[in-house]
Amino acid sequence: MASTGENTLVSAVADKKIRVLSLFCIAADDVTIGFEDSDNTDLTGSAIPLTANSGFVLPFNPVGWFETGVNKDLDVELSGDIALDGCLTYIEV
Repeated sequence: MASTGENTLVSAVADKKIRVLSLFCIAADDVTIGFEDSDNTDLTGSAIPLTANSGFVLPFNPVGWFETGVNKDLDVELSGDIALDGCLTYIEV
């Protein structure tokens, strides 16, 4: 990802929620990120500031860290055009 604003991580699935079980990400430069669904519903509480070459890990959580609403994309919101790399594990519920 590298575009300011909403970037879709997982597209909506009919009649399902997307639940994040684990995640890691690393930012190439200073950026603030947030996870939301396609209705701009904040899923993680507050924006997460990252500095250059830093990131975070959400280790495997069998009940999930957060989830979208039914029929909603999982998006990451970026405050700038900064590369954000990582990986996530999710299930459809």
